[in-house]
Amino acid sequence: MKRDARIALTAPRLWAMGAAVLCALAPPAAAQDYTHLVEVRAGSPLSQLARDAVFLDQIYSDGSSIDLAPWYATGWQDLQMTWLTEIDASSGVFWGFSTGEQGGKYRIDPALTLGFLNVQDLEDGWTVSLSTTFRFGGRLAEDACVADYGAIGGVQQVNCRMSGSYLPPAETLDYLWDEAPEGQLDLNLRWELKF
Repeated sequence: MKRDARIALTAPRLWAMGAAVLCALAPPAAAQDYTHLVEVRAGSPLSQLARDAVFLDQIYSDGSSIDLAPWYATGWQDLQMTWLTEIDASSGVFWGFSTGEQGGKYRIDPALTLGFLNVQDLEDGWTVSLSTTFRFGGRLAEDACVADYGAIGGVQQVNCRMSGSYLPPAETLDYLWDEAPEGQLDLNLRWELKF
């Protein structure tokens, strides 16, 4: 299982190295004043969903239990970073990425973030801002397990998290994760009065 953990960490490390290369190729010092790191976050709601699966109890008819940690625990959480690059005094572009995450039986794909911000100062202290961001990628997918149900059902594919349930193994496959990330498209309109 240790070999699988090293393989699972390879993709996030490659994305992290890619991010380091992007930072190294950043614009010269004079232009860097116009690019700001606005978010760094480890983990996501989809990461939390996978981590919560570690604590599910799977107890079989013979009283034995199975530890789901090797399949749903990981040493690397999805790392998300977002920057804002100013275009002019009132507009900017959001850009960023997430590294993705992978465990023994699930994966969260890497993602790219792109967006736009516009801020307008109005009369009498009013300010209006419009921002939008879109995430490409970041989907959670889960793989099935293979279980031996003995004389009753033989060897079958089953949802790992539901292998000890009363549902027939084939029906548990309908509950495999195939989830899009929250907030794929964010649109914010904000009015502000300064007094």
